[in-house]
Amino acid sequence: DTPVAQEIAKHPNVKLAGLVEDIRPDVDAAAAYIVPLRIGGGTRLKILDALSMSKAIISTSVGCEGLDVEDGKTIVIADTPDAFVQAIVKVLADPAWADTIGRQGRQLVESRYDWAAVAKTLMAVYADTAQRQAPRHWVPSMSAPQSSSVGKHFAFYALSNVLVLAAGLVSFPITTRLLSSSEFGLLSF
Repeated sequence: DTPVAQEIAKHPNVKLAGLVEDIRPDVDAAAAYIVPLRIGGGTRLKILDALSMSKAIISTSVGCEGLDVEDGKTIVIADTPDAFVQAIVKVLADPAWADTIGRQGRQLVESRYDWAAVAKTLMAVYADTAQRQAPRHWVPSMSAPQSSSVGKHFAFYALSNVLVLAAGLVSFPITTRLLSSSEFGLLSF
């Protein structure tokens, strides 16, 4: 605990939870979810968690950076301290509006960030990349003849450059580069 955190914890309406194993009960009990980040990087998984729980979220632009959220529809964005406080007050004063933002946020998560939606988008990127880079005559095959060196190259290519997604349910080649004879000879099996 930092001195600032200890000072904030003295306020009667503040509870510092420390390490929380399951955030769902705390998020569910809250009237809103706030993300007052002014600097930062990485993924915004906590916002996706709160969106999935239909919570009204107040965030800075930095806090929701990289997410496909819309101010006033799926999230409330406020970038100054005064605007942030006003947004919190508005959400608390208008539970029906907060509920609408929460429901629309949930719909966004289901349509854009659900694993099935993410996998579908990713597979489209892989397919587009492979189609743009693959030689027109080349078709990946796990059953290439093993009697020729070309067949060995194809077989090794097919085994070594496959990305497995969705717990092994989908596989897709992610590169079209074949190994040269000298590179192939350096590999051990």
